[in-house]
Amino acid sequence: VETERGKPIHVEVTLETAPSVLWDAVVLPAGDAAQATLSQLGQAQDFLKDQYRHGKPILALRGGTMLLETAGVSPLLPGGGIDPGIIVAGAATGDGKAGRDGTAAAVADFVAALAKHRHFDRETDPPSV
Repeated sequence: VETERGKPIHVEVTLETAPSVLWDAVVLPAGDAAQATLSQLGQAQDFLKDQYRHGKPILALRGGTMLLETAGVSPLLPGGGIDPGIIVAGAATGDGKAGRDGTAAAVADFVAALAKHRHFDRETDPPSV
């Protein structure tokens, strides 16, 4: 695994070896290549669906919503309101600083969602995804 700039990222566990129930949240990477690759992996889709079903917070960096869409996970609650546990980060402003909808604000929202631990208001019976 490597960054968009080609720098390697050390991986400690894989989607096959770490069930989603062991994780408190998930952060989806930015970048078209990462999103496209993960969207094609059934394990990634299942992991994300399980995170959603368990009410865990989800952060999609820089608008990386391809995997959310592929997995059928909506940033809206079943009743139509915005799900406070799914945060989609916007792009940085032209001056390189994160704007109101940018990554810095999204990370702050994600930390708040993580502090809540679970978001039970998205539950449906049967599950929507």
